[in-house]
Amino acid sequence: MPIAQGTVAFMPLERVEDGPSRMATGRIESDGTYRLSTFGHFDGAMPGQYRVAISDTGEFPFEALETEQPQTNDGVLPARYAIAHEGGLTAEVPADRGSVEIDFTLP
Repeated sequence: MPIAQGTVAFMPLERVEDGPSRMATGRIESDGTYRLSTFGHFDGAMPGQYRVAISDTGEFPFEALETEQPQTNDGVLPARYAIAHEGGLTAEVPADRGSVEIDFTLP
C-alpha cells in the first residue's frame, strides 16, 4: 500500500567531481508518487548513487537526514527511514535521466 503523504530526500552517497553533489527532495502525493527537485521545481535528481530518506509525517527537519539517532515519529513508517544513514534505502539515478520511476518497498 502506498504512503499517502510525506517527503522523500535523495542524499548523494559520495561527492565526486562527475557525480551527484546536491540533495534532491520531493513531496509524496496521495497516490504514493513523488517528483524530485534539485535546482528548480520538479527538475529531478542528478545522475549517481544516493542514500534515501522517507518521512510519512510530512516535512522532516533537514538535520534528520544526516543524524545517526532515530527521531520520534508519529507516522506508520519506522523513524529510521527518515534518516538517510539509518534506513538502508539507496537509489541510482541513471545518466540518461528522462523519466525514471524509483519505488521503495518498506515494511
